Amino acid sequence: IMMDAQDNIYLCINDGVSAKIRKIDTNGTMSTFAGSDKVATPTGENVDKLNAKFKWPSSLTFDSSGNMYVIDREHSIRKISSTGVITTLASISGKDLSATPQTVPTLPVGPVSALAFSAEKNKLYFDGWNRKIYSYDLGTNQVALLNIPDLTMGVVNTLVVKGNYLYIVDQMNNIIVKYNLNS
Repeated sequence: IMMDAQDNIYLCINDGVSAKIRKIDTNGTMSTFAGSDKVATPTGENVDKLNAKFKWPSSLTFDSSGNMYVIDREHSIRKISSTGVITTLASISGKDLSATPQTVPTLPVGPVSALAFSAEKNKLYFDGWNRKIYSYDLGTNQVALLNIPDLTMGVVNTLVVKGNYLYIVDQMNNIIVKYNLNS
C-alpha cells in the first residue's frame, strides 16, 4: 500500500487471478491504475499502464516527479511514468528474462519484496531476499550493495526512507533497523 502526493491510495492486487495495481482516490472511488485481470508473464514495454501485464506486483513507491516504481516480485523492477507509460528498470537474475529488453541491468538478487525511494539521493532501495539491502541509482542505472554492519535480517517486508535514514522492517525477527544513508 502506498499514498501519492495527492493523497490517493494504491494497492497491489495478487489474488491468483488478477495482477494489478488499484487506486483509491480521495473521494473513495476505486479503479484499476495498472495491470490486468490476468496473472501473466510480465509484458508491455513502453506501453500504456493498462495494457501491461504483471506476474506479482508486491511493493510500490513514488519518486519526486510522480513516477511509480513497482516490484514485480517474480521478475523485475518496473517504472510507471507520470504519463502512464510502463518500462522495465531492472530484471532479477535467475528468472525468465525473455520479455525483458537487453539494455536492462540484471540484479544480482533473488525475488525482491520491499522498495523505497530517496529524493535526496535519487535512488531506489530494495531487499534481495538474501539478507542484504541494495540501492539502484536512477541517474546511472548502477546497483550497489549497502554496507550495513551487524545486520542479521530474516524477512524484510517494508523499507521506508525518511530524510537520510532507511528504516528496514524485519518481520521474522520483529525489529526495525535504522540505517544512515550517509554512512
